[in-house]
Amino acid sequence: MRRFFRITTILVCVFTLSLNPGPLEAQVLYGFIVGVVQDATGSVIPGATVLAVNPETRQERTVATDGSGRYSLPNLAAGNYEITVTASSFRSLTRRSVSVYRTAATSYWNGQFSTNYHALQLAINRRAAAGLTLKAAYTYSKVINFTGDDGGVGVMFNWEPAFCRNRALAGYDIPHMLQAGYVYELPFGKGKNMANSGAASVLLGGWQASGTFSAVQGRPFTVTASTGSLDAPGNSQTADQVKPGVEKIGSLAQFYDRTSFAASTGAARFGTTGRNLLRGPGIVNLDLSLFRNFNLTERYILQFRTGAAHLSNTPHLGNPSNNVNSGSFMQVTSAENDQRTIRFGLRLQF
Repeated sequence: MRRFFRITTILVCVFTLSLNPGPLEAQVLYGFIVGVVQDATGSVIPGATVLAVNPETRQERTVATDGSGRYSLPNLAAGNYEITVTASSFRSLTRRSVSVYRTAATSYWNGQFSTNYHALQLAINRRAAAGLTLKAAYTYSKVINFTGDDGGVGVMFNWEPAFCRNRALAGYDIPHMLQAGYVYELPFGKGKNMANSGAASVLLGGWQASGTFSAVQGRPFTVTASTGSLDAPGNSQTADQVKPGVEKIGSLAQFYDRTSFAASTGAARFGTTGRNLLRGPGIVNLDLSLFRNFNLTERYILQFRTGAAHLSNTPHLGNPSNNVNSGSFMQVTSAENDQRTIRFGLRLQF
């Protein structure tokens, strides 16, 4: 007659992640199950076979209990397992729905993550000639990284088989950036080409203009989804791309073709699109100032100045709504609060 035995199972989860120097608060990637096999009287059973099976992935792991009836099943991916114990002269026993799940946050330091930056930089400098000083710089670049944060960071895909999906364009990647600045002494007044005598010389002479111009391409963003089917806390779910290409429409009501994407359905999965797939609106800005010095005496100089920040008053738009489940998906609903500002000032130098 076969005897009965019981399993005392203790679940302990561990975390395995790699990162640049700095802590990462992580979800479970691997865990382990440890326990003790005993008979009905509480006596330990050495040499019993313990089999762990994940019914969804069919991952299996088999160990034997030691002389103290203990066993350990390491390196198990997160999920639910069936634990079956068999031993000579005993009936087999199966315990279902033994969960390997997150129990605590862990910080881990490593040098696995990296950032790659490549750029072509051009600069133009024109020293004062004919009253004009000009300086301009253009940068063509590309930045690839695993996460857009610094120090204590998190990643979008926190499951080892999907870890490679974190490597993508950085959130601050700006391929095209043009910056220019100038100072121009206007050609009016005494000794200049125009209006160099009479009342016109007095009114128009001595003025200088300066300003800066910038044109910057938009920043990348990720198209996300939130169906709830992923069931992986600490991870992000992206949308499925259902068209071969994504058309950029450019309007506030629909910046990209929203029908190019759909929420992930069916089995739990991350979605077919990756991190920082699309790029938001760019920024163009012009600042201008105008000033003139009035020599009151040899000691005192009065300067009149006026300046316009963001002279063109072109809206600096935010990225469109990026969640495919949102009613405002692909709509631009925000802008920087940096409307045109004009200031006047007087400055007395002595």
